Amino acid sequence: ALVAVLGCAGLPGDTGLDTSQLENEPPVLTLDQPVEGYTFVAEEGGVVTVTVEGSVLDPEDAAEGIFLSFADSIEGYLYAGGVANDGAFQTSFAFSGGDHTFTASATDADGLGTVVTRNFSVYAGSDLPPVIDALEITPAEAFTGDTLTAVVTASDPDGDALITTIQWVEAAGETVDGDTVTGVVRGQVWTVTATVSDGTLSSEPASATVTVENRAPEATRVVVTPSAGTPDDTFVCSVEGAFDADGDDIAIAYRWIVEDAELGTGDTLLPGLLTKSLPLVCEVTLDDGTDSTWLSSDVVDVQNRAPAAPVVAITPAAPIDTDDLTCTASTADPDGDTVSFSYRWSLEGAATAQVAPTLLAALTRPDESWTCTATASDGDHGEATGAATVIISAAP
Repeated sequence: ALVAVLGCAGLPGDTGLDTSQLENEPPVLTLDQPVEGYTFVAEEGGVVTVTVEGSVLDPEDAAEGIFLSFADSIEGYLYAGGVANDGAFQTSFAFSGGDHTFTASATDADGLGTVVTRNFSVYAGSDLPPVIDALEITPAEAFTGDTLTAVVTASDPDGDALITTIQWVEAAGETVDGDTVTGVVRGQVWTVTATVSDGTLSSEPASATVTVENRAPEATRVVVTPSAGTPDDTFVCSVEGAFDADGDDIAIAYRWIVEDAELGTGDTLLPGLLTKSLPLVCEVTLDDGTDSTWLSSDVVDVQNRAPAAPVVAITPAAPIDTDDLTCTASTADPDGDTVSFSYRWSLEGAATAQVAPTLLAALTRPDESWTCTATASDGDHGEATGAATVIISAAP
């Protein structure tokens, strides 16, 4: 067939017409059924009905312009005619016992044709074909480096000894004969097909498929250092024992979490971001580019910080023996806690029983050294102390 290629003008005869003589190609004929080498068992009457199925396409001619014919070495001429618009065909014919060579032919309008043959047998004896009861692939979940094994369970109604034929086909085209495939690689898709024969008849083929999966990365544990500290500390998160069984590079992502809220990312949490007593954990995601694994550290104990050492003052600052002494203190708490104070008076460095902020003049004598020690408490086991000292002078 000659094909005219239209130029920009779009119509033959226009100045823009560009014609090319393209070599005609024969039709592409695909025959899916019957299967090469298969043995059919004749039904009552010594014949069996066999399905003929396939498609025919032609790059130059429409499907309705293709002539299709079927013939058989025993049955003779079977069919001659056209095909459907989509090129698909399906029909069936009766075949008697014997070894058959089935021929399908497709011819286009220029007389170019394609021929496909299938050899099969029809068994007309009393023997019955074997049956594959089950076909399994082990392991059912396959990973890189595994050996795949096909396990065939078959039976023969006549009790004949069976011969098993197994072939593996990988999606990219690799084929392996036998019941095992070794050294499979992640991403491969293996299909195994098995048939069994009693020496005369063969079973229907059985197939099973398995995909070689990725293995997610793993790690032993996530550790935060220090395991306990205050908001003033720097915390570092690390992953111990990270590995990928497939040898993939592992990307590690860190998240610092306080009460389900993200406080920061990266393996280091700097001072000033934490609040005491809230549960801190480091969450880690290991990613190999295909799958990811999530892990979490133990809860880190974020501890209370004590108040700053209080500033203590005694008034009057230069007392005489007729003055009452009053002790006052002030401080700040880094966690914002409310601070309370307790007091104790010491005479010449020895603690007394006086714990009120005011020391009465009646308890003092000239030339005595009195010290007020103030203890600041934040109510969360945090304490700090400060002190001030005065010398008692005699009244004029």
